[in-house]
Amino acid sequence: MTQAGTDLVIAKLDSARIALRDAKTIQDTKQVLDIATAAETYAKRQQLSQESIDYAHDIKIEALAQLGRMLRETPDAKTGPKQLGTKQEPNYVPTLADLGLDKKTSSIAQKLAALPAEQFEQVKAGTASVAQAIREVTHAQRKPVVG
Repeated sequence: MTQAGTDLVIAKLDSARIALRDAKTIQDTKQVLDIATAAETYAKRQQLSQESIDYAHDIKIEALAQLGRMLRETPDAKTGPKQLGTKQEPNYVPTLADLGLDKKTSSIAQKLAALPAEQFEQVKAGTASVAQAIREVTHAQRKPVVG
């Protein structure tokens, strides 16, 4: 791929980063996540520069974490206010499907948002996967304190 192709991907990702910063809803954040995920896949398949791949990955991880924080602040459809039957009712709590999310994405996003800064930066840098970082934190929490 040409330098122009790489520049185009970077420009699209710059727009996605701005959109992520301005995202106020779960749907807006999910849209940026989808764009960054697609850009990362595209950059890998087209064998673009590592900079392009890393930039897309960085935005994807930031979007996932932001999504996780937003989801943690949203009432759960199962435990939140009672659903009144229609989406127009004021007490209606949307389900993950209503938000365009699946359980796996929701779980990963919320776990990523809960990671300590050190593990989050490792995931963002690509030196650890989300699953590895979560296992590391879980393992550290299970170690008995020797006193």
